[in-house]
Amino acid sequence: MRRVPVRGSHFLPAMADAYRYSPEGFNMQKKIDERLHTIPVRLYPSYLPTAEGKYLARIENDPFLSINEIGASMKNRGGFTGSYEDAIEHVRLFLWECMYKLADGFGVNLGYFSLVPHVGGTFSSPNESQNDERHPVTIKYRRNAKMKEFTDEIAVVVKGLANCTGWLDEFTDIDENETNSIFVPGNMCLLKGNEITAEGPDPSCGVFFADSDNPSNEVRMTRIAKNSRSEIIGICPNTTWQHSKIVIRTQFMGYKTKFLKTVRVIESSFIIEKV
Repeated sequence: MRRVPVRGSHFLPAMADAYRYSPEGFNMQKKIDERLHTIPVRLYPSYLPTAEGKYLARIENDPFLSINEIGASMKNRGGFTGSYEDAIEHVRLFLWECMYKLADGFGVNLGYFSLVPHVGGTFSSPNESQNDERHPVTIKYRRNAKMKEFTDEIAVVVKGLANCTGWLDEFTDIDENETNSIFVPGNMCLLKGNEITAEGPDPSCGVFFADSDNPSNEVRMTRIAKNSRSEIIGICPNTTWQHSKIVIRTQFMGYKTKFLKTVRVIESSFIIEKV
């Protein structure tokens, strides 16, 4: 009787497998994988005209962990034998060296994914110098086969419908062409979602960049060019902190002269970084 290893067990050693055997020669008929990792999601209405389904999934967990938090997990759960301080220092040095090599034009293969430097735009002649606006330098992300194998072992748990009175799906720094990642104060930005019109007689209504570590700190976005149900266009304000969530407060209910009695709050699930 030959035992066949479960695919992906090299990075999930606790993966359980079970087999059924037929009486004829004990040949394997079925393999059952137990997925030990789960991602909780809630469903939001889809307004995409070409989509087949009615709902889009959004991850319920806060999507970002810091190096310090991952270092603590590496020490407490992952089996790192050195000190917590050593773990953090080693990771920071390794990441800095990766950035150093990327800045010199090398791609970096990190096993599960690769990072590759890229120069965009076009040059008018062989003698033209690089210009940051016309030829921006970006870092591209590529998923490797090992990442594909890992994600195949993750189960998604649907925890029902989200509060669909309004939701914020995307923040794009238009000048940087970056989505849900960074913003530059003074750049034009685009917010996309559903029922996000920031309007109402209460003075607290508006669009805010709130400190992700201390939400009581926030800066209002004052220069708004478009304010509709699905899109808001404005100018990124300057914040004194590095990481922000987008918070929209509104009393809008579909009419220009009639508003909700209480302020409705819509908060982004993503965090953006000031650069």
